[in-house]
Parts: sequence; structure tokens; C-alpha cells
Amino acid sequence: MPNVSFVDPDFGISVFPGPPNDDHPRHDIRHGQNLVSRVYNALLGSPKWNQTLLFIIYDEHGGYYDHVSPRQFTPVDSDPEFANYGPRVPAFIISPWAGRQMAYGSTTHGLPLERLRFDHTSILRTILRRFCADAAGGVPSMTPRVDSANDLSVLLTEPQPRTDCTPAPVIPNVPVEFKDHFMLEEDHSELQDQLNAMVLKARESGLKPEEL
Repeated sequence: MPNVSFVDPDFGISVFPGPPNDDHPRHDIRHGQNLVSRVYNALLGSPKWNQTLLFIIYDEHGGYYDHVSPRQFTPVDSDPEFANYGPRVPAFIISPWAGRQMAYGSTTHGLPLERLRFDHTSILRTILRRFCADAAGGVPSMTPRVDSANDLSVLLTEPQPRTDCTPAPVIPNVPVEFKDHFMLEEDHSELQDQLNAMVLKARESGLKPEEL
């Protein structure tokens, strides 16, 4: 795999056979959770597991009430319209270098609270620090928001890679909803139509789906 890879679920746009697995209504979230399990299990069984850091990131909060007001924080941003946060979203940082069953929020586990404020640009900051730092450890600038973000390496607290990581379960025999048999055949957005056309053209030219 490349140094940095992105795994995006199938939102029901007919790129891959099978039901959508994006955890989003109206789809069955069990397919989405099985995707997460299979990706994690594949990495766990890889000879590169000890050099792997897996982020599982959600872009929405699932409708649950967040007792911490985002107005308490003002992120740095070059555009004032975006210098704000929304509700917090779940994130999993998975690595043999991360502590077992560690949850950060009301508990900091001894780490400075100001180092534990993350947003989605923290992933970019982490990638820059790992793969783009100069000989003196300096990280190249990207945008004001990325430059001011905390990187996630602070969560890699283990002195050596753990050996107690176990495979995740996969939910068996998850049914495919009748609607998903037709892969969102109705109510297509313009974006979905464009993506479907792109996939069809790629297949006609002999490109495999996994190469899209």
C-alpha cells in the first residue's frame, strides 16, 4: 500500500457489487461496521501492522446530543466563515502503538488537555509530520487551520508495539434490503448520475473497479 491510503465506503453508486456500507440512512449500518472490521482485520494480519496507524473518522455526530458547546472553541482559519466547529464526531485511532481501551474526553490520561483538541485537519497535520518533516523536524505549512492543528501522534503512548491486538468480529448473514438490491435506483442526485457515468465509461475502457 502507499504511505497514505484512503478507504471510502460504498454509498450506493454501483461502483462495487453488493449493498451500500456507508453507515448512512437508509442503509443497514451492519454492512458499514463489517467494512470497518474487514479493513482492520486485514491490517492486523499484515506484516506491516507494527508500522500502521488507522484512522476511522466520521463526518457527522449521529444526532446525539453533545453537552460540550462548540462555541467554546474558535479554530484558526483563513476564512472567517469557517472559523468555527460543529458538534463533536467520533474518531478511532488504531495502532499497536496506541494504548489498549483508551478513551479521551472527560479523562486525559495524564496528557495536557490543550494537546487533545483535534479536528479533521489533525489527520493532515499527522501525515505532514510523519512523511514531510525536514531534517530538523520542521513540518511544512499547508493552511492556517492545518498549521495550528494538533497532530495525533500524542495518542501513540506505548513504548513498543503491543502484541495483544485481536481480530474484530464480523456480523454474519446480514440481509440486503430490497431497496439496496437496486443500488439507489431511484432519487439519484446529479452527483450520483455523474459518478455512475464515470464508472460505466471506466468499465467500458477495461479499468477494474478497484483501480477507479
